[in-house]
Amino acid sequence: MLKFMYPPTMHGIVNTLTDSIPHHPLREILYSAVVSVVVFSTLAFAPAYGLSATLILDPIPDLVYAGDTIVFTGTLTGGSSALPSRTILICEDDPLWPDECFAIGTTDGAGRFYIGWIVEDSSVETDFDIYAKFDGDFRYDSDQTLRQEMIVYELRGGRLTLDPIQNSTWFGEVVEMSGTLRLDGRSPEGAIIYIKDEDTLNPDDLLTSAYVDASGRFTTYWIAQDVDPTNTIEIQAVFEKDSTHRRLATDIQKIAMSDLPRPEFTPAGSEGYMELFYSHSFDHAPRVLIVPNPDSYDSVKKHIAPVQEGISLLTAMLEREYSYGDWNMEFEVVTPGDRASFEPDIIVNLDSRQDDDGCGEDYTGWAIPSVKKPVQTVVCSLDLADINIRSTTMHEIIHAMGVGHTFNIRGDMLCSKEKGYGYTCPPGPHHDKSRVPSELNLAAVAEVYGTDGFQNPNNNITYGEKFTLNDNHGSEPTILELEQNVVEEYHIGSISTDVHQYKEGEVILVDGIYMGEYEEYLSLYLTDQYGDVVGVMPVPSGAMIEGFFPGVYLAGTYTVWLYDEHDWAEGNSFKISGVDDAAIYADEIWYSPGDTIYLEGFYRESYDGWSELVVVDPFWNVIEHVDIRVVGDFFGEYVGGYDINGRYLVLLHDDSGNLAASTAFYVLFEP
Repeated sequence: MLKFMYPPTMHGIVNTLTDSIPHHPLREILYSAVVSVVVFSTLAFAPAYGLSATLILDPIPDLVYAGDTIVFTGTLTGGSSALPSRTILICEDDPLWPDECFAIGTTDGAGRFYIGWIVEDSSVETDFDIYAKFDGDFRYDSDQTLRQEMIVYELRGGRLTLDPIQNSTWFGEVVEMSGTLRLDGRSPEGAIIYIKDEDTLNPDDLLTSAYVDASGRFTTYWIAQDVDPTNTIEIQAVFEKDSTHRRLATDIQKIAMSDLPRPEFTPAGSEGYMELFYSHSFDHAPRVLIVPNPDSYDSVKKHIAPVQEGISLLTAMLEREYSYGDWNMEFEVVTPGDRASFEPDIIVNLDSRQDDDGCGEDYTGWAIPSVKKPVQTVVCSLDLADINIRSTTMHEIIHAMGVGHTFNIRGDMLCSKEKGYGYTCPPGPHHDKSRVPSELNLAAVAEVYGTDGFQNPNNNITYGEKFTLNDNHGSEPTILELEQNVVEEYHIGSISTDVHQYKEGEVILVDGIYMGEYEEYLSLYLTDQYGDVVGVMPVPSGAMIEGFFPGVYLAGTYTVWLYDEHDWAEGNSFKISGVDDAAIYADEIWYSPGDTIYLEGFYRESYDGWSELVVVDPFWNVIEHVDIRVVGDFFGEYVGGYDINGRYLVLLHDDSGNLAASTAFYVLFEP
């Protein structure tokens, strides 16, 4: 049985009016009258419904493809007046299921609505009966439009083929791959083809990528690497789905991998030199395509900007060293589903370890020196500081321009492994490399292309010829040194640090005024007492300059500089002093990921008590606290197991919390 209950407020009003009336047959009549009065009074203040609204949906396309963007338009009026700020729904009439409203919008001051919608993907052709709906409000009744039929086709198709490839190779061999892409109803020009090692149970490994020309052809190269424990690579070419076409993939072709024994490499002689390979011919500024792996885009996109910065820094240093040349490079990022707007000369594939097992194990980047364009390069996006990504990018771009490694010079940015079988810059650890190109590196590029930049004609190069600074400058190779008089010709502003004396571990604050007209990012540089660039910090352009360098620099004299892509401004020099109370050392300078690090030290005066060791990673995050007991002044402690690539700072605090000493060490992969 259903029971009606008055709302508490109404029930109280009725009781109050009737409780004082004696029981009498007229009481029931009065009770009903009171209720009627109350209900009537309530209805007297209700909003007035019933005004008619008219909704019109303009004609829609008869046929669309999944992935297309369409805009539904129309008008809502009440009588002869426009109805603004009303919600309009776009719905599909489905006879078997409840109707689905898939887009929503609001009318403007003229009662018009414009509602955009990206047509959803469909595996089969689908007929949609589309209508617009207004649900009404406190004054106007609801209204719906007539149904309009729209046919939605699935994403367009096409055909992707991969030409037959060799069935066996050895580690380090260059493998050429080519094929054809045909797309229904659209030119394939600018599409990106991803060449992958197909893994059934794991994410596919990205081996390389290719640009598709107007004829539908593509060609690319891959340095055979260890990407599969079975040593059998299952090669598949893939065109990833975009806004108009579905994903296409080729049949799998297998390559058997083998290890070809080679003798350990030994650099020739003892003089420092670089190898030169070839020069490209350009009828435009060199074009670089940056291609993040679509399967790991969310994890690698953070390193797109450092790759761009690496290209810009390399061209800026060439322009400064050889100011009469045009060293400009164009670059573009192709995000998943996009197309390239130009045919590239160089492709930088941005990968992570899940996409390329060799990243971080065998290298942090590689390039295939080839006169055929586009030249393929890889930059590994791992847990690296931005400065490492910039350095790797510059390293590989120089290779792509036809310049080889540096030999017999410790610390040069282009030192590395030669074909994976030996280090080119013995003796000493191969990791202690500059993060910016040396004078020798820049001179080698100028030797290949001439001091006029990338303009034709370029120099004739004999493949494998050796180049030294004595061939060109007659001086010993050094890291590029910033000249002391560059600001006398053109005053772009002034910068300074907040103080002139720091202790190790303190953050270096830089501020100043910029008077130039450059509209892009400016760069702050930090050089040490040897003239080497040890830090780079991009800052937005504007009248006021503010930036900082983290406190990871050891004792010495440093200078700050400002660069605006045209000229340099020198800031003040300052000193970083060591801490006098104690000393602390790591047993080595360079470590591989996961290594154990032994720290030892001593207090200069007698000290018995507790101290704290703090380890700070390259991103300035404190990653370890260690309490140590110091007895008899000396102490030792093991830390380690760090995987992030870069420079680590160790801080020693005494039992009062004061900084007593600091040191630094590096964890680095092989570039």
